[in-house]
Amino acid sequence: MKFDSTIIESFARRLYARASWVVLRYWFLYTMVGGIAAATGYYYLPAQVAQNLGAFIVLGTLVCFGLVGIAVGNEKAFRLRLQAQMALCQIQIERNTRAAAAIDSVADAAAPRPQAAVHMKPTVGATGLGS
Repeated sequence: MKFDSTIIESFARRLYARASWVVLRYWFLYTMVGGIAAATGYYYLPAQVAQNLGAFIVLGTLVCFGLVGIAVGNEKAFRLRLQAQMALCQIQIERNTRAAAAIDSVADAAAPRPQAAVHMKPTVGATGLGS
């Protein structure tokens, strides 16, 4: 198995794409839930209150739920972007490690290697005086 950075880069791109839409999705979801909550609350309001303040209560509920949805969506989008950045950081760590290993191997190849000392045993009767 061989390291392939394109897979991780593709994963990071997909995370960024998801992050760009997640705020809108959460806003829509929370606004719909707020609409259901507002409609249910409006149904149970007394007639006089519903007639005078019903529209403001419904609108206020929709706005509040929508703002909560935006806040939740922003937090989720931040986590997705952070995860993408962590994946890209892993790619950069791998590149830096490979580059450092290549430099070390070139330095090792260029460095002179110490020669092993040759030890010769003297032969019997050899005096080394040129006889």
